[in-house]
Amino acid sequence: MDPWAICSIILGALVQDSITCVVSGLLVAQGKISWSTAIIGCFLGVLIGDLIWVSIGRLFSLKVIEGWLGERVSPGDSTSAWMDWFKQNRVAAVFVSRFTPGLQIPLHLLNGLLSGGVRRLLPAYGAATAAYVAILLSLSWWLADSAETLLKDRSSPWLLFAAGVAVWASFHLAGRLLYFVVRRFVRKEKQRSAL
Repeated sequence: MDPWAICSIILGALVQDSITCVVSGLLVAQGKISWSTAIIGCFLGVLIGDLIWVSIGRLFSLKVIEGWLGERVSPGDSTSAWMDWFKQNRVAAVFVSRFTPGLQIPLHLLNGLLSGGVRRLLPAYGAATAAYVAILLSLSWWLADSAETLLKDRSSPWLLFAAGVAVWASFHLAGRLLYFVVRRFVRKEKQRSAL
């Protein structure tokens, strides 16, 4: 286990966690880093990054969330379905925020705002991060052979880069789609509660 590699992976995951996990899986497949280095570095980097956003959400007011949603939110409105959902389903909210790249930051902020503190969410974030890191590392390690074969056939490293960007973009598009679905749900619930 190389401590400098772990620190590099942690810093990379703080900047862009999904790409760092994919690259770490590819490096494991090539034998350049060990599984333990990749797992520890990715896990700590992703977990620390998520908890930073949750802490920021805990420190700031609801106005940050209103800015992300683009709509006015009344914090005292207990009939609001999505606020109640977040309060009652903290673990599910953590998993939703971890696995929807386009919505990660707003949902982490909301989790921090509604959760009552980072300590309450730490076990859920640990489990969600472990699952996320395991999936991304395993898939990128498993697909590394295919990527290497593709590179040998085409002899162009740009194809691997393009494939990585395509996977990353598909995660973000799925997150955006979920964002619009949630936003539509929130609007309908607000209209229902206003009647």
